[in-house]
Amino acid sequence: MIVPPPELKSIIDKLCQKVASQDADKQQQFVKLVYEQDPKKFSFLRPEDHYRPYYNLKLDEAVNGGEQVEAIQVKVYEKKQNENEFQKLLRDEIFGD
Repeated sequence: MIVPPPELKSIIDKLCQKVASQDADKQQQFVKLVYEQDPKKFSFLRPEDHYRPYYNLKLDEAVNGGEQVEAIQVKVYEKKQNENEFQKLLRDEIFGD
């Protein structure tokens, strides 16, 4: 995931908070209106934009209170731990430590 520059990051973070404050059934309509007002400024709302994953993550965090984000962070940590353990076992096997 590519983290946007500070100015754009601020725009995304603020928009996510505003979107999250909308009723669930009106969120997509709100986002569509925002994008139509200034497509260049809100280009990250396009699915193919390289900042879209950051927007999705922050929106999920705003809507769900960060629960899913925390779960993802735990999975990433566990994966790194498993990779580190595997590398240690491999090193021990190769070098006999």
